[in-house]
Amino acid sequence: MNITKINYSQLIGKPGEWHLRDVQLGKLNLITGRNAVGKTRTVNILNSFANKMAERTQRLADGNWDMTFENSGKVFRYILRINEGKIEKERIDENGVVLLDRRGESGKIKKLDGKTMVTESFHPPINKLTSQVRRDVKQYPFIEDLMHWGENYHSFTFSNINPTQYSMPPNMRPGGTVFEGTSGILGDLSMVPYLLKEISSDVTIMKKIVKDLKKVGYEVENINTGQFGPAMGAASIIVNERNVNFPIQQQDLSKGMYRVIAIIIAVNYLKKKAKEGTIVIDDFCEGLDFSRASSFASIVFKEAKKENMQLIFTTNDMFLMNSVDLECWNIFERRGKRVKSINYYNNKEAFDEFKLIGMNNFDFFANRLYKGLKKDE
Repeated sequence: MNITKINYSQLIGKPGEWHLRDVQLGKLNLITGRNAVGKTRTVNILNSFANKMAERTQRLADGNWDMTFENSGKVFRYILRINEGKIEKERIDENGVVLLDRRGESGKIKKLDGKTMVTESFHPPINKLTSQVRRDVKQYPFIEDLMHWGENYHSFTFSNINPTQYSMPPNMRPGGTVFEGTSGILGDLSMVPYLLKEISSDVTIMKKIVKDLKKVGYEVENINTGQFGPAMGAASIIVNERNVNFPIQQQDLSKGMYRVIAIIIAVNYLKKKAKEGTIVIDDFCEGLDFSRASSFASIVFKEAKKENMQLIFTTNDMFLMNSVDLECWNIFERRGKRVKSINYYNNKEAFDEFKLIGMNNFDFFANRLYKGLKKDE
């Protein structure tokens, strides 16, 4: 399941009012815009929604989500309105057919009874999502699909990945392996050594990780895990480089190199575990030089296209923007409390005309060539 459209608002008529509209998403997505336009805020909006779907949080943060998903040819639209911790509206459509329609503590829901869809009334607590009170893989498969999306949603801030941060998973088994779970080792890349431990027995994947690191420009000959004593025995990354006759400990790696290592390991972990999912990376490639940013992005894009992964990332990096097709772009423009995304779906003429000019993609953004070709609504 992939998310394909985002509309959002909050605190309408109150301090802190905010609107986001017309974000269109495919398999590979670049979100860009000038500083303070709302890129990271959009990531937080997605994070909040996914955490609700996966039941990673019991807190119902206020907001109005209007989200569209695609799953095996089916189009789901989920409308959720929460005010002061209470659910005012919850509605789910599948290909235009209403499956769930709820207002507060009263609603109707369709369930699969054998091969027949039947409608029943229900009265959930006003502070609980329907997914928290109506779960049955056979009777309510559409709820399971949305929860599965949330459980396989992973969000990282590239600039926050730090080689001096160590964590131990909360679900450790004796011997150092970890239980699978929605709150497991993919929730925080300070636990990336444990991701590597989980896939280290697969020689093919380990060779691929080393090969990918070499493509980015790091002369890595071997990568493994060890123990970092000061952090109560937490696992750490150990790297062997060509022409360096001693192992390099995680805390001695550069931030840029460790960030690349962490994302490559995470992507290969998902591949090994045959997990589909949505990966969101804020500030993607922040701090990398042109050559490494381009090579690294190419590797991640290729894996996302090849595997059943959806990739969404924010960036203002010129070199990275030049390497992503304009049809994958969402350009954010903000007017006060309102943010609109300009993209190929709502401004096709401007995007198509620019392709004929022969300039690079970054010029389209930097010179605002999407402005004036088609007036904003």
